[in-house]
Amino acid sequence: MGFLPLVSTRWCDSRFAFTDSLSSVLWTALFGLFGSIYIKDHPSPEQKGQIRMKNAVWVDLANMLLWLITFMYGLIIWFRRRQTRSTHTGRAVV
Repeated sequence: MGFLPLVSTRWCDSRFAFTDSLSSVLWTALFGLFGSIYIKDHPSPEQKGQIRMKNAVWVDLANMLLWLITFMYGLIIWFRRRQTRSTHTGRAVV
């Protein structure tokens, strides 16, 4: 659901929920890796590259949280639409 939030087909919901979960896990790994390297460092003002990487760790955290929220939203939509009526069962609301 992260790519197209208004798509109502079931295969898109499950596929996007999978990609969102994968992206969330990868961002978590990235944040964990770079966070363990750069958060505890205290670079001097001359070490601009390390300062930028330390700031980038927080950008990674923000991206991880956004992908996690998108994944949770996709799961909620998928579970809600699983039990609804559809045109394939002949019980659709017109």
